[in-house]
Amino acid sequence: MINVDFTLADFDTVSLLTPVTPAATEWVAVHVPETALRWGGGLAIQASNVSLIVHEIDECGLNVAVA
Repeated sequence: MINVDFTLADFDTVSLLTPVTPAATEWVAVHVPETALRWGGGLAIQASNVSLIVHEIDECGLNVAVA
């Protein structure tokens, strides 16, 4: 069974990336500026940036599941 670190909800032009594990929360604290737009416990990300961010998360050994 794979432990999910982040969930990703796609809303066309914006996606919501939500950390669900302590490791994911720490990744956000280290890699995401405090000025980033947050919504309901997640990060609002422009659709054009999602693949880059998911790739960076993967490079750190964490995973993302599409919600």
